[in-house]
Amino acid sequence: MNFREIVLIMSAVAITILNTCEPMAAGRYGFDLPVGPGSEGKNTVTVDFTVSAIHLTGIMRVSKGTLSAELMSPSGAVVFSAAVEAPGEFKIDRYYPAGCGAWKMRYYSTSGTGYLRMQLNLIR
Repeated sequence: MNFREIVLIMSAVAITILNTCEPMAAGRYGFDLPVGPGSEGKNTVTVDFTVSAIHLTGIMRVSKGTLSAELMSPSGAVVFSAAVEAPGEFKIDRYYPAGCGAWKMRYYSTSGTGYLRMQLNLIR
């Protein structure tokens, strides 16, 4: 193989890998990450009149410490709250009527280590 053939093969492999990556679906927001001690995150999603419902899904896995998560409606009311202590796991699958405005998602770790996947899916 010469240099040109190697470059062409490497380019083809890179293009194939890049084309297989799935972007996050439109209308889906949230967290999908490992969590360490003292970590936290916030996400705000603006919902308009075209959204009929909100579907909160995910999983919280904790191997050490405590991991907490919550969802607040535009009125500021906490509509979902969970705290998982190690060792533990909590599956999330909840539906809420959509209210126009800013919905806020938040997680924080109290010396916790684990994994969090929490997605807010807008149903139109």
